[in-house]
Amino acid sequence: MLYHSYGNIIEVTAKREVIVSAGAVGSPHLLLLSGIGPSEELLSVGVQPVVDLPVGRNLHNHVSVTVNFIVDDLRSRKHRALNETKAHTDAQGFIEDEEFGPMSMAALHQFMETKDGPLTSTGLTQTTAMLTSKYAENGVPDIQASF
Repeated sequence: MLYHSYGNIIEVTAKREVIVSAGAVGSPHLLLLSGIGPSEELLSVGVQPVVDLPVGRNLHNHVSVTVNFIVDDLRSRKHRALNETKAHTDAQGFIEDEEFGPMSMAALHQFMETKDGPLTSTGLTQTTAMLTSKYAENGVPDIQASF
């Protein structure tokens, strides 16, 4: 690789493999600009092929949708008839408990002190579903839904 530094051209070489890490779009782009990719396509845009490989052929966009909701962590939603404790209940008979729920101060303190508890969860992908749409090729799932 050649690069410019303070008016000088510096050449850098590697004795072993090189890991290209520029993201889902940037990595194939760098490889193609370096001559690694489909030879016919590289030649058609004036890039001299170095290695003929199917670079960029499996590129997929990762579309995501955010669903917002409110977590009412101070009310356990257990009706008092189901609980024999002497916990304070509200007008609807639900237990009010500051110690309940993953978003409570108690859970935060537990995590800060012991690195344990409900906040040690990723919170992002507890369950993942791999689905096959009508656009999938060869029956390979092409949709990932995370819950």
